[in-house]
Amino acid sequence: IGFSREAWEMDPSSREAKELLVRATAGLGDLPGALALLGLNQSVAADAALADGSAVVVSAEKEGEEAEEQVAATDASGNHGGADLATLQAELLEAQANFTMAEALLEGGDFAGALEVLRELESMLLFDCPSLVVRMGRCYLGLGETSRAMHAAATLLRRDPTDVEALLLRAEAQFESIEEHIDGGKWEEQVGAALKSIRQALQYDPEHSAAAKLRRQMRGHMDLVRQIQAASAGGEWRRMEELLTGLLTRPPSAGSSGGGLPLPKFAARCYAERGRAR
Repeated sequence: IGFSREAWEMDPSSREAKELLVRATAGLGDLPGALALLGLNQSVAADAALADGSAVVVSAEKEGEEAEEQVAATDASGNHGGADLATLQAELLEAQANFTMAEALLEGGDFAGALEVLRELESMLLFDCPSLVVRMGRCYLGLGETSRAMHAAATLLRRDPTDVEALLLRAEAQFESIEEHIDGGKWEEQVGAALKSIRQALQYDPEHSAAAKLRRQMRGHMDLVRQIQAASAGGEWRRMEELLTGLLTRPPSAGSSGGGLPLPKFAARCYAERGRAR
């Protein structure tokens, strides 16, 4: 970005320098910043960020067409960078719309669908975007591919050890990667490693609500496992089944311990334990 900006500042009339700067800015995930550099109408870009699904894509396509008309109309007077920059703005708007759509798919639990959209974005404009990599990692977690999620987190942390989102992704991947049976003491030891990653995240950003929520959730899981272990040791199979059923049917926002349904592999262990209790 630094070299691109320097080249553009040396020759503000250079469309090539401006395009390089816009693409470099977008590559890091700053789509609003890239659109601002183009200096064109961004009102629909804001609308796209609030929309979802096909409506987002239609809105972005419409804005892209309007941008091309706007630039074509002003190109003769030199106010904008011509058709090439209009096309670039259309690409940016489409990327912003697709990123919003991927987030909606991720929140809705369509991990494969979200991952497909995110991969396409990574192969095009968002080629160096940490927030995109984090979301891809969450897709991998949802699909049960913990090693890929761990790799994504490690890649981001090599680049920036203070990346809070990457630390949280690593914590979730560490939790999901635990192979120890929940009846054993080593399970709790390994949960401690995940909690350590969360503590690191909170050291860098003490007000990070998602980190605090994840910490409460993992502590809640630990408390639950202790209760399950006690019920199992005492032969209280019905109590054990009730505890596990409560966890597996908990709504995402319920519970003072942070709420949220368990991650896939932990959920699988809970289902297995519930079957044993029955």
